[in-house]
Amino acid sequence: INPYIRVAMRSILRAGKVIKRRIIYDYELIYIDAGEFIFNYNGVDYLCQKGDFIFIRPNIPHSFSGIKRDLSQPHIHFDVYYTPKSEERTISYQTRETMSEYELSLISEDVFKDVAIPCVFRLQDMSEFKSVFFDIIDIFQTKSDNFELAYKAKMLQLLQIILTQFDKK
Repeated sequence: INPYIRVAMRSILRAGKVIKRRIIYDYELIYIDAGEFIFNYNGVDYLCQKGDFIFIRPNIPHSFSGIKRDLSQPHIHFDVYYTPKSEERTISYQTRETMSEYELSLISEDVFKDVAIPCVFRLQDMSEFKSVFFDIIDIFQTKSDNFELAYKAKMLQLLQIILTQFDKK
């Protein structure tokens, strides 16, 4: 495991905003810091509220709707391990049907396909998870010396927390 973070940021989606059905090339982890919305993931609707974490896998159709007030949704786009394609991947807002062959080739393998990580969850110890999550965003945003090493260490810690909770093997 050698995480590569593409984007890590605090973000606000304004009331009325919709993110249409899309798939992404990588993983995305989102924390709902304020607001609520309807998250459609692979054809199933979830009401997401403050305190929820969302785990989006590569190549799974999803959309956001029903944002009635501003939604604070800090998030991290990442690859579990670095590959030569890691730096070529962008943030996708397309469906599989509208992607070119090249874009389809950028879709990461779901290395967690055998781990039952729910798409919307809360953890037993949310304080540690939130702390590490926001540390990653801060490290990525400030880009101080050796920030790649620092964010990789924190990302490994975050993945370890998730796997401890959901991988019973």
